[in-house]
Amino acid sequence: MAGASLSVLIAVLAGLLASCSVQRPHLFIPAVAPDDGHRVSGSVVLTGDSLTVGVSLTLPELARARGIDLHMGAEAGRRIADGIAELPLMLAHRDLVIVALGTNDTSDGLDADQLDARIDALMAVTGPDVPVIWLSVYRRDSEGAGAAAQRFNDALRRATNRHANLSVADWWSYITLHQPMVGVDGIHLTTEGYAARTAWLLRQMAARLPPA
Repeated sequence: MAGASLSVLIAVLAGLLASCSVQRPHLFIPAVAPDDGHRVSGSVVLTGDSLTVGVSLTLPELARARGIDLHMGAEAGRRIADGIAELPLMLAHRDLVIVALGTNDTSDGLDADQLDARIDALMAVTGPDVPVIWLSVYRRDSEGAGAAAQRFNDALRRATNRHANLSVADWWSYITLHQPMVGVDGIHLTTEGYAARTAWLLRQMAARLPPA
Protein backbone atom coordinates (compact mmCIF):
# COMPACT_ATOMS: atom_id res chain seq x y z
CA MET A 1 0.00 0.00 0.00
CA ALA A 2 2.82 2.34 0.87
CA GLY A 3 4.45 1.56 -2.46
CA ALA A 4 1.23 2.40 -4.29
CA SER A 5 0.91 5.70 -2.41
CA LEU A 6 4.50 6.61 -3.30
CA SER A 7 3.80 5.89 -6.96
CA VAL A 8 0.75 8.15 -6.87
CA LEU A 9 2.76 10.92 -5.19
CA ILE A 10 5.52 10.67 -7.81
CA ALA A 11 2.95 10.85 -10.61
CA VAL A 12 1.32 13.93 -9.06
CA LEU A 13 4.68 15.68 -8.65
CA ALA A 14 5.62 14.85 -12.24
CA GLY A 15 2.35 16.33 -13.42
CA LEU A 16 2.92 19.50 -11.43
CA LEU A 17 6.43 19.91 -12.82
CA ALA A 18 5.17 19.44 -16.35
CA SER A 19 2.43 22.02 -15.88
CA CYS A 20 4.93 24.49 -14.46
CA SER A 21 7.16 24.04 -17.48
CA VAL A 22 4.41 25.12 -19.88
CA GLN A 23 3.35 28.13 -17.83
CA ARG A 24 6.47 30.07 -18.86
CA PRO A 25 6.35 30.18 -22.68
CA HIS A 26 7.85 33.66 -22.82
CA LEU A 27 10.82 33.03 -20.55
CA PHE A 28 13.62 32.50 -23.04
CA ILE A 29 17.04 31.80 -21.53
CA PRO A 30 19.30 30.83 -24.43
CA ALA A 31 22.33 28.75 -23.60
CA VAL A 32 25.70 30.44 -23.95
CA ALA A 33 27.07 30.06 -27.44
CA PRO A 34 30.45 28.35 -27.64
CA ASP A 35 33.33 30.84 -27.66
CA ASP A 36 35.63 29.90 -30.52
CA GLY A 37 38.11 32.65 -29.59
CA HIS A 38 37.29 34.63 -32.73
CA ARG A 39 37.09 38.22 -31.51
CA VAL A 40 36.01 40.92 -33.91
CA SER A 41 35.59 44.68 -33.79
CA GLY A 42 32.62 46.73 -34.91
CA SER A 43 29.34 48.39 -34.10
CA VAL A 44 26.15 46.60 -35.13
CA VAL A 45 22.53 47.72 -35.28
CA LEU A 46 19.87 45.00 -35.04
CA THR A 47 16.16 45.70 -35.52
CA GLY A 48 13.64 42.92 -35.13
CA ASP A 49 10.31 41.59 -33.93
CA SER A 50 9.36 39.02 -31.28
CA LEU A 51 11.97 36.56 -32.55
CA THR A 52 14.58 39.17 -31.65
CA VAL A 53 12.89 39.81 -28.31
CA GLY A 54 13.41 36.09 -27.69
CA VAL A 55 17.21 36.43 -27.89
CA SER A 56 17.46 39.81 -26.15
CA LEU A 57 18.28 38.41 -22.70
CA THR A 58 21.70 37.13 -23.67
CA LEU A 59 22.66 38.25 -27.18
CA PRO A 60 24.01 41.71 -26.16
CA GLU A 61 26.29 40.24 -23.49
CA LEU A 62 27.55 37.49 -25.76
CA ALA A 63 28.15 40.02 -28.52
CA ARG A 64 30.22 42.21 -26.19
CA ALA A 65 32.29 39.17 -25.25
CA ARG A 66 33.12 38.78 -28.94
CA GLY A 67 34.06 42.47 -29.28
CA ILE A 68 30.78 43.58 -30.91
CA ASP A 69 29.13 46.85 -29.87
CA LEU A 70 25.50 45.82 -30.39
CA HIS A 71 22.56 48.25 -30.47
CA MET A 72 19.25 46.36 -30.47
CA GLY A 73 15.67 47.39 -31.00
CA ALA A 74 12.95 44.74 -30.86
CA GLU A 75 9.23 44.58 -30.25
CA ALA A 76 6.60 41.88 -30.66
CA GLY A 77 4.40 42.36 -33.72
CA ARG A 78 6.84 44.76 -35.37
CA ARG A 79 6.59 45.24 -39.12
CA ILE A 80 9.05 46.76 -41.56
CA ALA A 81 7.45 50.19 -41.19
CA ASP A 82 8.15 50.11 -37.44
CA GLY A 83 11.79 49.34 -38.12
CA ILE A 84 11.94 52.26 -40.54
CA ALA A 85 10.68 54.57 -37.80
CA GLU A 86 13.31 53.34 -35.33
CA LEU A 87 16.41 53.00 -37.49
CA PRO A 88 17.29 56.72 -37.87
CA LEU A 89 17.72 56.90 -34.10
CA MET A 90 20.19 53.99 -34.16
CA LEU A 91 22.26 54.51 -37.29
CA ALA A 92 24.87 56.71 -35.61
CA HIS A 93 26.24 53.42 -34.28
CA ARG A 94 26.85 51.30 -37.32
CA ASP A 95 29.41 49.25 -39.13
CA LEU A 96 26.71 46.73 -39.96
CA VAL A 97 22.90 46.69 -39.91
CA ILE A 98 20.98 43.48 -39.33
CA VAL A 99 17.27 43.46 -40.17
CA ALA A 100 15.17 40.69 -38.65
CA LEU A 101 11.80 41.91 -39.91
CA GLY A 102 9.23 40.68 -42.38
CA THR A 103 7.55 37.79 -40.58
CA ASN A 104 4.61 39.95 -39.54
CA ASP A 105 4.43 41.63 -42.96
CA THR A 106 3.80 38.24 -44.56
CA SER A 107 0.30 38.21 -43.02
CA ASP A 108 -0.70 41.40 -44.87
CA GLY A 109 -1.47 39.70 -48.21
CA LEU A 110 1.04 41.79 -50.16
CA ASP A 111 1.87 41.21 -53.81
CA ALA A 112 5.40 41.23 -55.22
CA ASP A 113 5.44 44.96 -55.96
CA GLN A 114 4.23 45.82 -52.46
CA LEU A 115 6.86 43.59 -50.86
CA ASP A 116 9.56 45.19 -53.01
CA ALA A 117 8.37 48.64 -51.97
CA ARG A 118 8.52 47.84 -48.25
CA ILE A 119 12.03 46.45 -48.52
CA ASP A 120 13.20 49.38 -50.65
CA ALA A 121 11.75 51.85 -48.15
CA LEU A 122 13.88 50.42 -45.36
CA MET A 123 16.98 50.27 -47.55
CA ALA A 124 16.47 53.95 -48.37
CA VAL A 125 16.82 54.70 -44.65
CA THR A 126 20.04 52.75 -44.20
CA GLY A 127 21.56 54.26 -47.35
CA PRO A 128 23.94 52.59 -49.82
CA ASP A 129 27.15 52.72 -47.79
CA VAL A 130 26.55 50.59 -44.69
CA PRO A 131 26.36 46.78 -45.18
CA VAL A 132 22.90 45.38 -44.43
CA ILE A 133 22.11 41.75 -43.61
CA TRP A 134 18.42 40.88 -43.82
CA LEU A 135 17.30 37.58 -42.31
CA SER A 136 14.98 35.44 -44.39
CA VAL A 137 11.74 34.57 -42.60
CA TYR A 138 10.14 31.27 -41.69
CA ARG A 139 6.53 30.33 -41.11
CA ARG A 140 5.31 26.75 -40.99
CA ASP A 141 3.24 25.90 -44.06
CA SER A 142 -0.28 26.20 -42.67
CA GLU A 143 -3.17 28.01 -44.39
CA GLY A 144 -0.78 29.63 -46.84
CA ALA A 145 1.62 31.00 -44.19
CA GLY A 146 4.58 29.08 -45.56
CA ALA A 147 3.92 30.27 -49.12
CA ALA A 148 3.64 33.87 -47.89
CA ALA A 149 7.01 33.55 -46.16
CA GLN A 150 8.56 32.22 -49.36
CA ARG A 151 7.13 35.15 -51.34
CA PHE A 152 8.80 37.51 -48.90
CA ASN A 153 12.10 35.63 -49.16
CA ASP A 154 11.86 35.81 -52.95
CA ALA A 155 11.42 39.58 -52.60
CA LEU A 156 14.55 39.74 -50.46
CA ARG A 157 16.52 37.91 -53.13
CA ARG A 158 15.25 40.33 -55.76
CA ALA A 159 16.24 43.25 -53.56
CA THR A 160 19.88 42.14 -53.51
CA ASN A 161 19.96 42.91 -57.24
CA ARG A 162 18.83 46.48 -56.56
CA HIS A 163 20.93 47.15 -53.45
CA ALA A 164 24.61 46.27 -53.66
CA ASN A 165 25.05 46.60 -49.88
CA LEU A 166 22.28 44.09 -49.07
CA SER A 167 22.83 40.40 -48.37
CA VAL A 168 20.41 37.77 -47.10
CA ALA A 169 21.20 35.50 -44.15
CA ASP A 170 19.10 32.40 -44.72
CA TRP A 171 17.31 31.70 -41.46
CA TRP A 172 14.58 29.85 -43.37
CA SER A 173 17.00 27.15 -44.57
CA TYR A 174 18.62 26.83 -41.15
CA ILE A 175 15.43 26.40 -39.14
CA THR A 176 13.84 24.17 -41.79
CA LEU A 177 16.59 21.66 -40.99
CA HIS A 178 15.90 22.00 -37.23
CA GLN A 179 12.12 21.65 -37.02
CA PRO A 180 12.03 20.46 -33.37
CA MET A 181 13.21 23.97 -32.43
CA VAL A 182 10.05 25.57 -33.84
CA GLY A 183 7.19 26.19 -31.42
CA VAL A 184 3.60 25.10 -31.80
CA ASP A 185 2.58 28.28 -33.64
CA GLY A 186 5.01 27.55 -36.46
CA ILE A 187 6.89 30.85 -36.06
CA HIS A 188 8.35 31.24 -32.59
CA LEU A 189 10.94 28.97 -31.07
CA THR A 190 11.55 26.64 -28.19
CA THR A 191 14.16 27.51 -25.57
CA GLU A 192 16.68 25.47 -27.54
CA GLY A 193 15.59 27.28 -30.68
CA TYR A 194 16.31 30.69 -29.22
CA ALA A 195 19.69 29.44 -28.05
CA ALA A 196 20.42 28.31 -31.61
CA ARG A 197 19.23 31.63 -33.06
CA THR A 198 21.49 33.50 -30.64
CA ALA A 199 24.55 31.52 -31.74
CA TRP A 200 23.51 31.78 -35.39
CA LEU A 201 23.18 35.58 -35.16
CA LEU A 202 26.59 35.84 -33.53
CA ARG A 203 28.10 33.91 -36.43
CA GLN A 204 26.42 36.21 -38.95
CA MET A 205 27.86 39.28 -37.24
CA ALA A 206 31.35 37.89 -36.65
CA ALA A 207 31.67 36.70 -40.25
CA ARG A 208 31.14 40.23 -41.55
CA LEU A 209 33.26 42.25 -39.11
CA PRO A 210 37.05 42.67 -39.10
CA PRO A 211 39.12 40.77 -36.53
CA ALA A 212 39.97 42.66 -33.37
